[in-house]
Formats: sequence, structure tokens, C-alpha cells
Amino acid sequence: MEHPRPYLGMSARERRGVLLFLLISMVAWGLWALITTFIPRQATPGKADWGKIDSLNALLEPDTTEQESIHPLRLHPFDPNTEDSAGLLDLGFDPRLAHRLLSYRRHKGVFRIKKHLGRLYGIDSVLLASIQPYNILPDSLPRRSYANRIPLYPQRPTLLPSDINEADTTILNTWPTIGIATAKRVWAYRQRLGGFVDTAQYQEVWGLSTEQVQALKQYGLIPEGSQPSRLFLNRAVESQLRQHPYLNYKQAKLLCAYRAQYGPYKSWDEVLRAKALTPKEIERLRPYFSLEY
Repeated sequence: MEHPRPYLGMSARERRGVLLFLLISMVAWGLWALITTFIPRQATPGKADWGKIDSLNALLEPDTTEQESIHPLRLHPFDPNTEDSAGLLDLGFDPRLAHRLLSYRRHKGVFRIKKHLGRLYGIDSVLLASIQPYNILPDSLPRRSYANRIPLYPQRPTLLPSDINEADTTILNTWPTIGIATAKRVWAYRQRLGGFVDTAQYQEVWGLSTEQVQALKQYGLIPEGSQPSRLFLNRAVESQLRQHPYLNYKQAKLLCAYRAQYGPYKSWDEVLRAKALTPKEIERLRPYFSLEY
């Protein structure tokens, strides 16, 4: 009968092999621990680190895009009120500043003298100094003389006297002190009267001042031999007679009543017998009435 082998069934040789393996393993683990503890490990860069590296490289590399975008200068005489965008770029304007100047002109902006160009927002003083010798605008505006100044209000044309019985409200309104309201009153009274036969009649227009009466006498002519419009005393009805400024309601009624009773008027003496008018009133009324039947 065979006896069992001690120590888990391993022989002395096998036990020595296992102990040697464990010893080697422990030594290797100890060396690895020492290396990782005292010697720092180099980290591998991640995505964020690579982005920073690219940014640094971009800063270190020379920027060729800006050099390629610079427009070559071609200085030439120019007018800032008419120069196009290509010409402005030739003068050294950057695209944004050129666009600003064109927008200023589109909004009715005008440069009158050289120094006005300096009012453009954003223009550089160095650029301004380099292009001003080529600016064809004047250095200053000429001083205005009184002789060349355009009057603010046009002068009134020279007034000439006119036939007052032919003048309309537009002509009457051009006379001194005669406004449009006064011109309408003068025209309306003339229509009711039949026409002026004497300049003294101007005072009969309601509301005229002394200056306005004088203006009518100065510019309102009554040509010699002019005849006013006439009414037929033997044909006019009472309402027509009342419309004349020289007759009132009572006088028109008496004249019509006498004519109805005694027949048509044959003379002005017969009109006087109607006891409607005084001799002075008849004399004033005679140019405007006819006794024809």
C-alpha cells in the first residue's frame, strides 16, 4: 500500500519550483512599483490638448491671408461726391469705410470742401492726410456777396393802374393794402352797383380803411366815357330794384306803386313826382337806370 504524499501531494522538487516562482514574481512586482513611483510617466495628449497645440502653431505661423487681401494703392485725383467703390479702394479705403461713404451719399450727404471728408465716421487720420492732396474739392467756400445773394422772397412786380370795372379779384389783390377779403368786397359791390363811374364811390365799399381807399384811387382807373350796366326802371320788378345799393325797400316799393298807377316813367321829372327819391338821389341813380320801355 502506497502512503499519501505530504504537502498537497507535491514532491520536494516541485515545492522548490513553486517557491522559486513566487520569489521571482515578488521581485518583479517590487521593481515595477519602484519604477512607477519614482519615474513620472509621459501623458498622451488628448483632443483638447491637440486643439491648443494647433492654436499655438497658427499664431507662430506667418499670416499670409491678410497680406493677400490688401488692395494695392493707386492714388489719383478724386471727388468724394462722385468716386465709385473701386476708386475708393484704390485710394486706400477698406471695404467697410468705402461702403459707409457710399451710404452717406445715398442719404443726400454732400462734401462741399476738403475738410468735410474728415467728418466721415471711422476714417483714419493717416489715410486722410495721404489722400487730401488728391481731393479736387476746394479748400473753402467763396464768401457770399450781397449783390449775388438770391433774395429769400421774390420782389413784387411793378404795379400799373388798371380799369377797376374790368379787374378781377386776382388783380385787385396785388394792389397795396388790398388783401383777398377786401378784393372780394370791392368786386361784389361793383357787381351790385353795375360799375364805378366816380372814384368817390370807392368809399361806399363797406370796411375800407383810408389807406385802402387811397390805393384804389391810385391803381383803380375809370376810363373816360365808360358806361356801367343799366337796369330798365319801367321793366324791373320790386325785388330787382331792391338789390341795387342806391335803393332801399321803401323806395323800390313806391317806384313800383307809382308806375302801376300812372304807367311807365317818361322822364326823370316824373320819377321825382313819385316822391320816392330826392333830386340828389335821382342824380346819383341816373347812370344806372334807363327809362326805355
